[in-house]
Amino acid sequence: RYPNLYMSLRPVPPPSPAVNKLFTPKSIIAGWAEVLKRHPDRFVIGNDCFFVPPGIKSGGAPVEFSQNNERHYRAMRIFLSLLPPALARKIAYENAARIYKLGPPGAPIH
Repeated sequence: RYPNLYMSLRPVPPPSPAVNKLFTPKSIIAGWAEVLKRHPDRFVIGNDCFFVPPGIKSGGAPVEFSQNNERHYRAMRIFLSLLPPALARKIAYENAARIYKLGPPGAPIH
């Protein structure tokens, strides 16, 4: 009904106190699996990561946040590995490339 309606998913590393979980280490939560399969073109990965210049080891929130990057990358890899390969590709990058018109028209997405 709404052609411009999309949702960004941010997989949270398990175990997590988050209420709205997408997956466990072994499976996608049933309700989410159904929605993702029913609307495969509507979801993208939205994994906030923080980067600091090389050599900075301390210095406030950006450094502290950047230390969590690997946990979020790991959660994203686990989440995507639990999806069928074609759906994982769509959610990981194909949908974002299409929505944001990344790359020249017709160019393959890698």
